[in-house]
Amino acid sequence: MYSGNCGEQGSEDAVKWYFNSAEGVLTISGNGKMADYAEASQAPWYYLRDYIKSVVVESGVENGDIIPMEAESGVNKIGSYAFAECENIEKAVIPETVVDIGEHAFPENVSEQMVFYVAEGSYAETWAVEKGFKTERGNEETVVYGDANNDGSITAADSAAILQKVLNNSYIPAIEEAYGYEKALKYLDVNVDNKLTAADSAMVLQKVLNSSFTMTVEE
Repeated sequence: MYSGNCGEQGSEDAVKWYFNSAEGVLTISGNGKMADYAEASQAPWYYLRDYIKSVVVESGVENGDIIPMEAESGVNKIGSYAFAECENIEKAVIPETVVDIGEHAFPENVSEQMVFYVAEGSYAETWAVEKGFKTERGNEETVVYGDANNDGSITAADSAAILQKVLNNSYIPAIEEAYGYEKALKYLDVNVDNKLTAADSAMVLQKVLNSSFTMTVEE
C-alpha cells in the first residue's frame, strides 16, 4: 500500500494519505489542514498521478474510527497544487468539513470528465461550481443499508465487501468511494454499534438469505 503524511507544516502526521492501487482511489483522512505545495511535483503522491482515478477526502475520521463532529473536525483544507497534475481523476468526494481549497488544487483542464460529490450548500459545492466543475449531491434516500457495492441492492457480494473492509481498512468499497467513510459507515454498520465488524457482514448475509429478516438498523 502507498501511504504517508500530508498535513501542514508542524502537524504533518495529523492528515494522512493512502492510495488503493487496485481501485485507483487516493484517500485523505485525519484532522486539520493539508499541506500547501509550491508546485504539483512536491505532493507525495505525484509519482502516482497517472493512476489516480478518484480522490476521497474523509470527514471526522481518526485511525479508522468515527469521532464526534465539530466545526474543525476532519480535513478542513485541501492544499495548493495537491492534485494539480492528476489529470486522470474522474471524481472527488469532498465533505462539509472542507472550508478551504488551495490554489490550483485540482487540474483545471479536466472539468468535462471530473465530478465533485459534495454536500448541498457546502463550501466545496460553491467552489466547484465557480470553477466550472460538475457536481452531484449524495442522496441518502437512494442508498440501501448494507449495500457496500452501491448498486442499489444487497447480495452476498456486499457481505464479502464488508468483511474485506474489516480485514483490510485500506480497501475502499464502492459506497465509500462515492460518499466518503462517514456515510459509508452509516449504511454498512447494520447492527448499529458505531463500528464496522464481521458481525455486520454476517447480518447482511443473513438478510440476503432471508429477506424477512430485520437488520438492527431497520428496526
